[in-house]
Amino acid sequence: MEIKQTKPKSFSEILDHSFRIVKQNFSSLFLLVLILLGPLYLIQSIFMLASGTSFFRQTGEGTFLENFLQNAEGTGAPGTTGAPFPANIDNLGLIIAYAVIMPIIAMVLYILAQSSIILATKKIQNQESWTNGEVIKQAMSRFWPLLGSSLLFVLMVFGAFLVFVLVMTLVGGGMQGAPMAGAMVTIFIIILALFAGFAYLFTKMSVFFAAVTYEKVAPGIAKSWRLTKGRFWQTLGVYVVFYILISITGAIINMVMTLLLGSSVVASLVSYLVTIITTLIFFVGYSILYMDLKVRNEADDLKEMIDSYKTETTPEPPSHE
Repeated sequence: MEIKQTKPKSFSEILDHSFRIVKQNFSSLFLLVLILLGPLYLIQSIFMLASGTSFFRQTGEGTFLENFLQNAEGTGAPGTTGAPFPANIDNLGLIIAYAVIMPIIAMVLYILAQSSIILATKKIQNQESWTNGEVIKQAMSRFWPLLGSSLLFVLMVFGAFLVFVLVMTLVGGGMQGAPMAGAMVTIFIIILALFAGFAYLFTKMSVFFAAVTYEKVAPGIAKSWRLTKGRFWQTLGVYVVFYILISITGAIINMVMTLLLGSSVVASLVSYLVTIITTLIFFVGYSILYMDLKVRNEADDLKEMIDSYKTETTPEPPSHE
């Protein structure tokens, strides 16, 4: 897909442009995500009601602090697919249905929602008109490549995590009997090195989703690796900033809802709305980041082609005998 962005953006410009797009197109983007994720959250709310969860306020016996701590343990983290399913349920069939069906529905709808936001952002960036049905249809046409690429990415991240655990186990076993201070310093350095390596691999592969969405490539890992060449720190920085902003916002709102409503269905619905907003903010920023990486990459390729052409066509200076 052609992306009409001719000037590379700085770190601050990527953030500023992302929030400006969200602000100017909030209602249309929010409706787009609500159409896709709304049914998921509605089903989760129905399951919660069926399990006996209070609709408006969930309270228990004990002091206010005890109730707050108990409710906080049952509150889902911001950005997840929803609040955990209550434990006070006796219907085994309902438990199995929730445990098996909901993850599948969530995976499908989240892939479609994320790719739809990316496609809508591209339309907005190119100043093209778009409809919810149009971008959802385009997202559906890329669903299977996106699903396969996402599963491969998860497997690669999981494999990197297993390597991390294996190395730490071997180091821990080898450090038995060593001085405590030296062992602690060595373990800290190894953990830091492994974490840095994990962050590097994750960042280098991370824009695969946008690559698969925009272009007919799959799994998009190699494309992501090329696009992030020389832009590792900027890419990682954008992720960190968005993660901090989204996490803090989600945590504050969830804490307030827990204080006011406990782990009720209404509190979960508010949490779902926060998830919708944070999802669209992150993936708008993710899309702008990808477009910037693509512009920089294509500009570098064009420069290399021009330099190569000049080298091949420059005539040799005449010799003077």
